[in-house]
Amino acid sequence: MEKFWKENRDRKIVVYQHLVLSFLEGNGYRNIKLNGIWKIARFNNHIIDFIEDTIEVRRFLIDHIKSYGELFGKEQVLEQTLKLFCNIKKSGLLDGLKQAELNLLENNHKETYKFFKEKVVKITPESISFLDYKDLSGNVLRSTIIDRELEIFSETAIWRSDFPVFLFRCMNEDEQRFHNLLGILGYLSSGYKSRKDDKAVVFCDGLIEGLPEGGTGKSLTATALHHFNNTVIEDGKTFKFTNFTFQQVTYGTELLIIDDANKRLNFENLFASITGGFQIEKKYQDKQTLSFEDSPKILITTNYTIYGKGYSFERRIIEVEFSDYYGRFRKPLDDFKKEFFNSWGKAEWSLFFHFMLKCVQHYLRCNELHEISINDPIQKRLIRETTIDFFNFISEADLHGYIRKSVLYDEFLDEFPEYKKWLSIRKFNGWIKDYCITMKIEFYESKMEGGKRCWVFQK
Repeated sequence: MEKFWKENRDRKIVVYQHLVLSFLEGNGYRNIKLNGIWKIARFNNHIIDFIEDTIEVRRFLIDHIKSYGELFGKEQVLEQTLKLFCNIKKSGLLDGLKQAELNLLENNHKETYKFFKEKVVKITPESISFLDYKDLSGNVLRSTIIDRELEIFSETAIWRSDFPVFLFRCMNEDEQRFHNLLGILGYLSSGYKSRKDDKAVVFCDGLIEGLPEGGTGKSLTATALHHFNNTVIEDGKTFKFTNFTFQQVTYGTELLIIDDANKRLNFENLFASITGGFQIEKKYQDKQTLSFEDSPKILITTNYTIYGKGYSFERRIIEVEFSDYYGRFRKPLDDFKKEFFNSWGKAEWSLFFHFMLKCVQHYLRCNELHEISINDPIQKRLIRETTIDFFNFISEADLHGYIRKSVLYDEFLDEFPEYKKWLSIRKFNGWIKDYCITMKIEFYESKMEGGKRCWVFQK
């Protein structure tokens, strides 16, 4: 067994720094420069572990010493090793490790990879095959490995398993919507990032009338993606944009989920992260930037309509509307008699993973994302750019002849007093104008006797 200590002339045991470095390098430890920041990593059988704390290195050395069994001077070796690491940051010992490149296995539009406990899965548009880690041409981050084994199942068993059946019902048993969903799940789970698909995916309810209730399967589907990807989950109810918004995101994070986002989410604040890279700032640490290729994809689940306007908004979002098949009166537990994920055994997990691999393959085949809409897109755009309260109000209003502008405004605030705090008459009238133009209602603005401003509707 390799040693990093020697007996000197005085028959005392001495731990030598250069031997420690040599020992660590022989066991795969290297320095890596990542986004301008130096990190310690360990390479082992094409798998890379980032070492976040030097305690891990010290533990590795101590375990090695203890593994010797009966050893002359073992206590001295342990004591000197502990002393050596007391001031490891000041001494700069680990700065002397050799530098290495990540050389990660590359994903592209023709092939991508998913990693499991014992096997690597290679996915192409034509096939899904299994590889051994020792046979890889590149490296893999430990954080992207799913710590489960895969059993083999037939195509029929995979497609008839619980999770795809659940998703089919979430899409109201519509074949086209279901196939579009496969592509979106595959996009979110593929290691391949393309500029043409630089979009955030939003899971929302197809039912947009009335109060949002949820329970349609959005968060359960997001949880499935979490189990299939290295994921950071943010609580959408408390999510805020600050300097430290993305401090949980690291190199190797594949998916960022903002779950159950509230109606105050400012989607425009995500534009730079969707099309550019992630700015990551952690307390007491240097700021770093993940490139577009190294940044996670973004999924938002919400019971509300995401508000936004214009081309910049439209090109950065793709929505998936879940039907009301599940909700207040029916839950997945009623159909499948067991909780997803928590109650699964090895077979259920394997069926689920095989299905998700099929989704990735579906994305590589179609290489295109399609929005899944239940609602009329024009109606939804109006709701997005105003509010559902306004849309319901103005749709039911009797728009004909002369109507004073202040009358409609006052009637709206009487019905929805919570808007008094922020909705000006100018903004409200802008909403009316947009509604009339979109719905092709002829109108013009005028003045009544006494100089009062009014709408003239020719409906």
